[in-house]
Amino acid sequence: MQDVRLEAGGDVVIDSYLHGTFVVSGGQVQVEGSGSGIVGGETWGLKGIRAVNVGSEASSGTELFAGLEPSQLPHLQEIRTAIRTAEDTLARLLATSGLQSFDQEEVDKVAGHSESRQEAVQQAVDEAKQHNENRETKMREEKELTEHIAEVAKLATIEVPEHAYSRVRVQIGANHRVLAQEETHVRFRVGADDDIVSSDLG
Repeated sequence: MQDVRLEAGGDVVIDSYLHGTFVVSGGQVQVEGSGSGIVGGETWGLKGIRAVNVGSEASSGTELFAGLEPSQLPHLQEIRTAIRTAEDTLARLLATSGLQSFDQEEVDKVAGHSESRQEAVQQAVDEAKQHNENRETKMREEKELTEHIAEVAKLATIEVPEHAYSRVRVQIGANHRVLAQEETHVRFRVGADDDIVSSDLG
């Protein structure tokens, strides 16, 4: 398969090679014919990937993803961006209202007895409460999604019986690694510290 897009709910089994393809599998991607491999493109195997060779000496841009779905990475980024935006807004509201915190005692102290000042401070407080609620909602979403990804990633592996060339990007769950040098007969998985570790296939 070359320069194509393929999505499947189950396993994807290829006899020769994937070249410059975008493949998404809800099971495992297997590329195991003699001399076969994955060169270029993006290969997503929710349960894992097994390919005789990945990358090549001359090329870069080979990306392997296991233990997550393509939609989950941008969704996670959107959530984290929303959290940062809410935190930036809260900091701005504190600065512009002259508050150190949104504690009621602090609010009453800064508002003073001026009616217009009280209204301005209260408006900032009300706006801050809304942004804080949004931030807490997004933080719960982030926690649920990262925990789900981590749980699936524990069971996923990327196995390369022959050559995993340098510059190949390997991602399992939320963590990734770009190979600095060629590795052979290797299995990639998530380690105890949630980083990607490699071991000999034996």
